[in-house]
Amino acid sequence: MKYVYLCLSALFLLGGCAVMDLSTQDTAIPLYPDKVEVSAYFGAGVDLDTAVRTGGEDDPQDENKVSIDGNYGCKLSLGMTPRVDLSGIFFLAAKSHGFKYGCKILLYREGEHYLAAIPMLTSVRGKYERSNAFENTYAVYRANGGEAQLLYTYRAGKVVSFTGACRVNYSSFSKFYNGVNYGPYAVIHGGIRGNARFNLYAFHLTPELGLEYIPIVNGGSALKHLFSLGIGARL
Repeated sequence: MKYVYLCLSALFLLGGCAVMDLSTQDTAIPLYPDKVEVSAYFGAGVDLDTAVRTGGEDDPQDENKVSIDGNYGCKLSLGMTPRVDLSGIFFLAAKSHGFKYGCKILLYREGEHYLAAIPMLTSVRGKYERSNAFENTYAVYRANGGEAQLLYTYRAGKVVSFTGACRVNYSSFSKFYNGVNYGPYAVIHGGIRGNARFNLYAFHLTPELGLEYIPIVNGGSALKHLFSLGIGARL
């Protein structure tokens, strides 16, 4: 347990300056007839600053290098109708924070098979400042955009369900670095996720794995492995 705690702490402390959360942490099953669900998770996000090559002094030397950093998230969902949930997400990394707002729409159901879409608006803000004998840096990061996910869930019983998801994300990213404005740049990336949700009464646990393909603006590309773990409760 101590080793896990140290690893999670290290990932958080090493977080990037403009981290976009990449976790799905959901199923295609609507919340209704329950009204409210709250959840929290530890996940992974892409540092958008490393997904762009601006030609500035802070660019990574490797054209294929993209940073994946740890972030924490919390989510509130409201069951509005048998087919629609509304959701809001706040996520936090070491030097940035962000929000997502959107809905889950049930597209199809047959028995225990569910298909749903989750469109969301996204926003990230970050800041980096350091002044000493070796470095004098001031930077502000901003990204606005949206993401879309398509989820398929098979509910194997009351205790467990399995979900596969494909997703795409678009961000208009810009930064102010040491007196120079860069951007905006169109950062587009996407991937697949798979999770298992284990239910016990009103509570649930959701481990998740995934892959994300990230084309680098003015650079190469990267394929990243992802992991997240969430807990939550329906109220």
